[in-house]
Amino acid sequence: MNPEAEKIVKEFIKNIEPDAVISEIRNRPDGTWINIKINDEARMIGKAGRTLEAINHIIRLVLKKTLKFEERVTVDIARYLERRIERLKMEARQKADNARRNGHPEEIENLNASERRVIHLALESEKDIKTESTGEGINRKILIIPQTRIE
Repeated sequence: MNPEAEKIVKEFIKNIEPDAVISEIRNRPDGTWINIKINDEARMIGKAGRTLEAINHIIRLVLKKTLKFEERVTVDIARYLERRIERLKMEARQKADNARRNGHPEEIENLNASERRVIHLALESEKDIKTESTGEGINRKILIIPQTRIE
């Protein structure tokens, strides 16, 4: 990760939570992941991860505006997002299996854009399954559609 970008992220996190400690910075195929340790994890993660989602959105905007930084940076707290992604992938595989078995689309609701992306990527190599985001706003969901239907 670019040292200037790392400095901005560290300052941003320290301004939100002075006791925060960056425990790990990892370069992964999907960008740089920064894991944070803090005392009040629940407050920084927020209900259903919404506060952490907002923190990541702001950090990405700041990096893009100030440094023209395009690499994806993800701040995680106590590996919350990492565990969430694994649960989403598992749910996607289960729904895909159900769709294959019953021949009808399965749906997953109440996902933000990043979470929908996880589902799409988790199933993109499944030749007999197609994923599709439908709906608008808070009613947006993912359909997991079998390519062969049982009538």
